[in-house]
Amino acid sequence: LEHSGPVVLALNRPPVLSNGSAQEREDGRAVFTVTYTDEDGDMPASILVVVDGSSYPMTLGSGDDPVTGLVYTVTMNLPAGEHTYTFRASDGVHDAASPAPLVEIADRLPLGPLRVLVAAMARMAA
Repeated sequence: LEHSGPVVLALNRPPVLSNGSAQEREDGRAVFTVTYTDEDGDMPASILVVVDGSSYPMTLGSGDDPVTGLVYTVTMNLPAGEHTYTFRASDGVHDAASPAPLVEIADRLPLGPLRVLVAAMARMAA
């Protein structure tokens, strides 16, 4: 079978991660949230938060269109101290990573929740 004329190839653009954050809940657990967007409309093949080098899968919290944004979340307990985290995602072809901020978890107060302080770091995750 012969073909003449131009050949059009569909390009796959990488996904983008934005609005990554860590917040405290009243019960003292940390909630990690990130927004996944993909101009091609590709759903994520995987989306993770990596905390202190350990990966945790995230679940869809809201949204139904990757072009306009899907919000993913995971909630976990963290011990007091400093923790680094980054978000990673793949659309099955390309990978995306967020900057790696630092989270400081203060010691638990007898009747109070954890305090989570987030300080952005200038380096990008590899």
